[in-house]
Amino acid sequence: MDKRVEKIFFCFFFAIFVSMLIGPKNVSADTNTTIQGPSVQNIKVANIKVNAPQLKFIEGTSQKLYYQVLPVNAENAKVTFSTSDKNVVSVDSKGVMKGLTPGRAVITIASTDGSGVRTRVVIDVAKKVSKVKTVAHRGIVTEAPENTMAAFKAAAEKGFWGIEFDVQSTKDHQFIVMHDSDLARMTNGTGYVKDYRRWELRRYRIDSGTNLEKLPIQRIPDLPEVLKLCQSYNVTPVIELKEVQLMELPYLIELLQKYEMEDKVVIISFKLELLEWLRNHSEQLQLQWIEKKMSTDHINQCSRLNIDIDTKFYSLTKPKVDYAHSRNVLVNCWTILNDKDYQKMVSFGVDFITMDMIPPALR
Repeated sequence: MDKRVEKIFFCFFFAIFVSMLIGPKNVSADTNTTIQGPSVQNIKVANIKVNAPQLKFIEGTSQKLYYQVLPVNAENAKVTFSTSDKNVVSVDSKGVMKGLTPGRAVITIASTDGSGVRTRVVIDVAKKVSKVKTVAHRGIVTEAPENTMAAFKAAAEKGFWGIEFDVQSTKDHQFIVMHDSDLARMTNGTGYVKDYRRWELRRYRIDSGTNLEKLPIQRIPDLPEVLKLCQSYNVTPVIELKEVQLMELPYLIELLQKYEMEDKVVIISFKLELLEWLRNHSEQLQLQWIEKKMSTDHINQCSRLNIDIDTKFYSLTKPKVDYAHSRNVLVNCWTILNDKDYQKMVSFGVDFITMDMIPPALR
């Protein structure tokens, strides 16, 4: 063979040989081979983690237990719940607890996969304390004459949340505190409040009511005096507008703003037109419409006007109170004279109780 041809063949086969040594290798996938991961079977519960090891809530309220089963890929993550004292707290299959009576109980959360993992949560159930706001009707009238500074001071010192009193306007458009439109029943004067200027009323003294002989001379208070007293004791003034004219309401708002009490008073009245005007000119004021027999129509009207309601206690039922609350209307009731009626109103869930007695909690 020609040496030149031999050389060509040699180079050709050498090149093939080298390409086989250094070229890319083709790897074929074995379609019959599957990669096995770790088995999820038989993974047991290792821990049950709770958000808090101890919880507190009020009797009559419910609360859900929040927990996490670990590891998250446990085959059987179901748990059971049990209570150490069914009289104190109950728990259902979904972990919803209900406080039944004051005391302490332990809720156990247990795994059901045979791992024996358990977690315990201590539950303290506190006694339900009424949040009803107590209001002294015209002050404490068993210690001093109604609507006097002495009666208001007695209520403030006793610890009432609020003091209810009546406001009327004088001939010179000043606000004084008196229930009746005339002077005869409570003072040594005669005639109508509206016919006197404020300074003229100062000459009269209160001559009817409790403990007059033991008290300094009591005179007709004016609104600023009572606001100052309420401020000093951190007590809420509950102001009933009696003989007050619509044109005088701007001055009332100005007076409350002067004492920085626009959002710290409750204004009540039988006269819905006065309350409507006040609501249209102040969103801060708490307003209550007085109606002797509260009905669903009254509640709906209050809800529409964004005011609350104040009613005779004997007109109330728990469904009525519940309906008022569903309409975002708070309920005040008057006038409570004994413990039985007081406890009944508390059980109905009213928001305010106006009374001529000392409530049990303040005795």
